[in-house]
Amino acid sequence: MPKSMTSKERVLTTISHCEADRVPINYQAEESIDHRLKAHFGLGPDDTEELLKILDVDFRTVNAVYRGPVLH
Repeated sequence: MPKSMTSKERVLTTISHCEADRVPINYQAEESIDHRLKAHFGLGPDDTEELLKILDVDFRTVNAVYRGPVLH
């Protein structure tokens, strides 16, 4: 089994079809479940990054604000 990897190494290794130390995981939950998990771990409602660290989640979401013309 491969050595312990960082999240970045794990994701890149998996994308290149090689064996990682474990399957990379993502996190997506209903709002009510998200709130319950944060409460369980003693986190505030806006502590999403801390929850992802606790759960050892490998992926992060990056969103860009739309700056173009109004479409509708």
